[in-house]
Amino acid sequence: MFVTYAYESKGHEEDVLRLCQLLRENGVDARLDKWAANRRRDWGEWMREQIDRADFVLAIASPGYRRAGDGDAAADEHRGAQAEAALLRDRLQEDRAKWREMILPVVLPGGRVADIPSFLQPFSGTHYLVDHFTAAGAEDLLRVITRQPPYRPPLRGHVTVFAPSVLYTYRGMACRGEAIYDGITKLEFCRRLGPNWPELSDYFEIEPYERMCFDRGGEPRCVWEWLQIRGRLRELPCALRMIGRDDLRKVLDDQP
Repeated sequence: MFVTYAYESKGHEEDVLRLCQLLRENGVDARLDKWAANRRRDWGEWMREQIDRADFVLAIASPGYRRAGDGDAAADEHRGAQAEAALLRDRLQEDRAKWREMILPVVLPGGRVADIPSFLQPFSGTHYLVDHFTAAGAEDLLRVITRQPPYRPPLRGHVTVFAPSVLYTYRGMACRGEAIYDGITKLEFCRRLGPNWPELSDYFEIEPYERMCFDRGGEPRCVWEWLQIRGRLRELPCALRMIGRDDLRKVLDDQP
C-alpha cells in the first residue's frame, strides 16, 4: 500500500509517519518514501512502481496536496506530490472503475475534507477520517484496506405469498365465488391435465422461477396448489375453457 502526500510541514510529515506506523502495526504493508531513502534512487521511477504494484494508494489530504492535485501549485512547489497526483489522474482516466476503489482519500486529525483534491471527489466520493492514531481512530480505513466490512446483508428469504382480497376478471370472463373442490376432484384433475400444465401456468402468469420449484412429474398438482394458496381455484373453469380443456372443466362442474 503506497502513501502519497505533500511535504506540508514538519508536523504533517510526522503525522503521516505515525499513520504508516499504525497501519504496519495492524498488518498492513504500508510503503513510505522515508523508509526507502536508504540509498540513491530515481524517485519518479520508484513512485510509479509503488503505485502500480499497490493494492491501495492513500492520498493524504492537506492544503498543499490539494493544490498539487488540482494543478494550482507553483512549478517548484510540492514537485513530488504533483508528479504522484498527475499519475493518479492518469490511472483514473485509464480505468476509473478499478482505480476509484484503489485510491483512498484520507483526512488526518485536524485536517479538512475540503483539502482533498477535486479529482478525488471530496464531497461526492467516500473519504476516510482518522480521528486519532489508534486502531479505533482509524477503524473505517483499516476495515476497507483489510476487507472487513462493518455490516453484511442477511441471507435473502422466500417471498411471502398473500391471498388476493379483490375480485379477479380474466380475459373478459368474470370468475365469482370461492370454489371448493374435494380430494377426488383434485386427483382427477392432476391425473388428466398432463402436458397442458405449462399452458395453464401461462394463463395464470406463474413466474418461471416459481415453475422451477415445481416437483418434476408433479407439475399439475403444483399448479393446483399454487392456485389454492392464492384463493384462485374459482378461476379454473374459465382458464380450462381458454386452453381447450372443457373435459376437465366438466370434471370440476360435475363435483357433487
